[in-house]
Amino acid sequence: MFKQTFHSALAAAREASGFSIRQLKKACGLAVQRISRLERGIVLPTPMERDALSTSLQTHAYELLHAPSRPQRHYQRLRNRGARFLPTLEPYYPPRDRRSGVRLAAAHRRYPSEMNKLVRLLARSPDFDDVNFFCESVALDSGLECLFLTSLFADGADPLFVAPYLLAPRLEQAVICPKKQVEVGFRPFPCVKLENALYIPQVAFRTPGTFVVDFLRYEDGAWSAVEIDGRGHDFGRDAEKEAALAVPVVRFSEERVLEWVHGVLERRWGEWAA
Repeated sequence: MFKQTFHSALAAAREASGFSIRQLKKACGLAVQRISRLERGIVLPTPMERDALSTSLQTHAYELLHAPSRPQRHYQRLRNRGARFLPTLEPYYPPRDRRSGVRLAAAHRRYPSEMNKLVRLLARSPDFDDVNFFCESVALDSGLECLFLTSLFADGADPLFVAPYLLAPRLEQAVICPKKQVEVGFRPFPCVKLENALYIPQVAFRTPGTFVVDFLRYEDGAWSAVEIDGRGHDFGRDAEKEAALAVPVVRFSEERVLEWVHGVLERRWGEWAA
């Protein structure tokens, strides 16, 4: 306002031209979302973007080429200041019927070779203490799920807290506490981030019946459920559950989990051994 920036010049130029964002997209070739983020100062323009926009918006060509960009740190600083006035929601831990140590012992008993190597890999990680703290409270339904979770961390995953309802698109079914039957999807859940994917263990949905998925996965803007079908899995209600969840379901048999784990060990154990 007091000193024009590239971002305010872009908004003024588009208004003066009478272009909608979609019309400007056709004129300059930039994506609609990119133009919107440039106007709000969330991202910085590249030299090629400055050239394209100044060519399409001649009324402010000089400003679009030369006006300073608003550094992203200002945007982040304002968000951080606002966050101080918001109530902090306590993380939600899905209920569990066994301690994590019980699931860990089962995983070591059934898959001793794989677990020993995975844990040795984890012990070398600079984030081991964070992972250990995370796993002490996480809900798991079997030793096979524990093996799968351990392999995610051994493959370089990070533990964090994320509220499912803050991720778009919004889930169609309500995320609930299965014991109290109240919505909890707005609260941060313990989850695991591996590359572009988030895995949230033991998420319950009201569909209107209650169904719990082993891992709710969010990747590239899409939701899916990962079901770990170990020994003794009851397949009787699988079809009903998959139809009710309204998200794609990917099933991992014990054999498929072990194939995944062996792939992780082949990559990471080889690196570690070298």
